[in-house]
Amino acid sequence: MEINVKTIRYFLLLVLAFFILVFFYLALAPSGRMSLDYDFMKPSYEIKKITPIDRVEPVNGGSQKIIGNPVYFTLVTPRPFDTAVLELKFKNPAELPIVEAGVLADKKIWRYHTQPLENNLLDELEKNWNVLKKGELSLFQRTKKFDSIENFLENLPDKDSVALFNHNLQKKYLLSNYSKSDQKKTINHSLRGAYQFYTYVKDEALDFSFYLTDLNKNKEADQIEVKVYSDNDIVHSQTMNDDGNKNDNGAKSSQRIMDLKIPEISEGVYKVEILVNDDIVTDKIETSQRKIAFINKLWLSNSLDPNVKIKTNSQAINFQTTNPAKLQNVKINGSDLAINQTYRQYTFSSDKSDSEIILEKDDVIISGDGLFSFDEEELLNPEFKKINSNFHPDNSQINFVLADYTAPEIVDGWKKSVVKLDLKSAYKEKASILGATTKYSFIISVPGLKADDELKDFIEISGIKIDLNGTSLWKKILKIIKGEM
Repeated sequence: MEINVKTIRYFLLLVLAFFILVFFYLALAPSGRMSLDYDFMKPSYEIKKITPIDRVEPVNGGSQKIIGNPVYFTLVTPRPFDTAVLELKFKNPAELPIVEAGVLADKKIWRYHTQPLENNLLDELEKNWNVLKKGELSLFQRTKKFDSIENFLENLPDKDSVALFNHNLQKKYLLSNYSKSDQKKTINHSLRGAYQFYTYVKDEALDFSFYLTDLNKNKEADQIEVKVYSDNDIVHSQTMNDDGNKNDNGAKSSQRIMDLKIPEISEGVYKVEILVNDDIVTDKIETSQRKIAFINKLWLSNSLDPNVKIKTNSQAINFQTTNPAKLQNVKINGSDLAINQTYRQYTFSSDKSDSEIILEKDDVIISGDGLFSFDEEELLNPEFKKINSNFHPDNSQINFVLADYTAPEIVDGWKKSVVKLDLKSAYKEKASILGATTKYSFIISVPGLKADDELKDFIEISGIKIDLNGTSLWKKILKIIKGEM
């Protein structure tokens, strides 16, 4: 009997050891690979529910409808990975123009790196325009002029006739009639949170002074970071630490000044990024630069002047306020747009290349697909036009579209798209769900899809699959031995 008890005990210990080894194998993913699925039939521990709930309908019969934009889901993994190959099965019955997915890269400014799942605009363009392909790159021509993509790149047409989608194209942008200013100017319209802008330099220093205040409405450290880019390459960066107030007591800090000055710098366009959270307000900006064009978004926090005028080349302009006291009528090119609800986004569409916005009040978030400036003379546009949900080829001077895009497959009545996402540069958080250690935030974006309109449009998702790839355990051990980690 004693032998049987010992045998059983050893057997149970072996079983326990086996399961412990299996658990650690799964937790460590020693091969550096892992495949995860969410089929909307049963909950997934790794791929969490799509949120927020007011932008999705309840899961029904193995699928879920997305009715508002954007939506998010969290991926929990046992360790960090380098890349994620995301596969989405979906239906788009309303043929909404663009569907994208991506991963959070910067939590401070909520920047997601996205890749296209579907672009109905390009799918339609392929039926009517001449198309050249090389690998994943496609060149759409209204009228055939080039026999190859290489020939197009070597002989780029006028910038205003070219549009891009999911692809960057560098072309030297110089202003022939530009001359430096002999005096500084001040932008007295205060800006809340992060922002970025283009500026131009010729025979002068790049010179800005940012006057900053910390609202202290949250407990997070409010570090301020400034980056300067030339052709997407960082040429300068600097930081300013938190004001030292660790409380969320709403006690505004004393104003601090962050000077940005690069004395010897080549002629050309530079992009400046102010990377802060929404606790930081830029009270004013002083600069000797003639040109300053804000990119895609402005949060006008407080203005000394009523009826603030803003110039833009954006053809779809969005307005939103979180402050009930700032509800108002906005004028765009003489037309009124009523902002009569907080937190709701209002959109004005125009076929004009330049528009004027007049705000009755401040504390409004303005966003769009173009550039914004407080003075028409300050505008500059070094960008190629981007294909977005507002693109209409018949109402456009665009004759060429260069795109990195693959149309979805059709499998059993569902569209299937696969995109590869970089996780090395993604924002990661620590988690403790079933021993997991890493948490990523993913986005599904459908521009133009609104939960609070009267349209019955939606995107229906029936499956999310993610294949993860990273360094194997053995390679990590070798790197440690070699002193590389």
